[in-house]
Amino acid sequence: MRLLPAVLLMALPLPAQETPQVFRAEVSLVRVDAGLQGLPPATPPLTAGDFLVFDNGRPQSLRHFAHTEEPLDLILLFDVSGSMKPGVAKVAEGARAALAELRPGDRVAVFAFSNLLLRLLPFTTDHELVHEAVERLVRDVPFVGGTPLRHAIHVAGHNLDMRPPEPRRRAILVITDNRGVPHGAELEQVIHDLWRLDLVVTGLVLRMPGGPSRVFPLGVTKGARRSIHEQKYGASMDPLAEATGGEMLYTRNPERDFQNLIHRLRSRYSFYYPMPETKPGERRAIRVELTPTARRRLGRVKLHARSGYRAPGIPQHKDKTPP
Repeated sequence: MRLLPAVLLMALPLPAQETPQVFRAEVSLVRVDAGLQGLPPATPPLTAGDFLVFDNGRPQSLRHFAHTEEPLDLILLFDVSGSMKPGVAKVAEGARAALAELRPGDRVAVFAFSNLLLRLLPFTTDHELVHEAVERLVRDVPFVGGTPLRHAIHVAGHNLDMRPPEPRRRAILVITDNRGVPHGAELEQVIHDLWRLDLVVTGLVLRMPGGPSRVFPLGVTKGARRSIHEQKYGASMDPLAEATGGEMLYTRNPERDFQNLIHRLRSRYSFYYPMPETKPGERRAIRVELTPTARRRLGRVKLHARSGYRAPGIPQHKDKTPP
């Protein structure tokens, strides 16, 4: 397999009047993808009755509920900046076991980025080709350059079709040290585009010497933690994971946790509910919770779900990516 040509790190705006990907039926439906972290071992699959879904604070009646039957489109996005090679090599060691979590029909593409975005493998259902692409990445791709982290996620997401022929779960799994440089579109535009693409962004964060940590003093709020991180390490991918319902897993065992993250991406739940009456282009908030009964049964689990969407109907502001 040869490496495909590099593409410039430039994201094109999504079509202004295109119906967002989350709306997929004759009656406009909002699709929400949710995952659970920390489930007790051997927990049976949850049912629709275990969840509460709110749109702008109002409870919603689900039209459809799905667990693992939806096929997955997964982009593996590797950070190949200068310090990353030892950690990525460990990820590659666990790639075969991780890819075994996928099902027939799941499609995977492989990208790498530093100053340029390299498409190493287009979408394929041949998971052995994916394993070979990850091994070739470690062997053949130079690990040099900067880390426009959020921008690389934004650009890679544009490789997904706006309207796939069937409902599919869609995700980007980023292997990185979560140290980025500001570049490209404004954060809000990136989030809106990821929502329109119906993408879950999740991160396997390799603990590198001198790199970010999840250890903060007690009482430090989430916003303060993000500010501390960005002052010290630059633009992180945390806001993208939080907005799209992904998780951030900091690890010193990347070969094991690579498999864990793919397993959890494959085991997420999907909810569909009719879109409430809303103004065109309005930004709306989504909240997903476990019912009190489910919380008592499951204990201290963490639920990840997208935080919102923008209703269709008006153009979004232009992407400010430089030419």
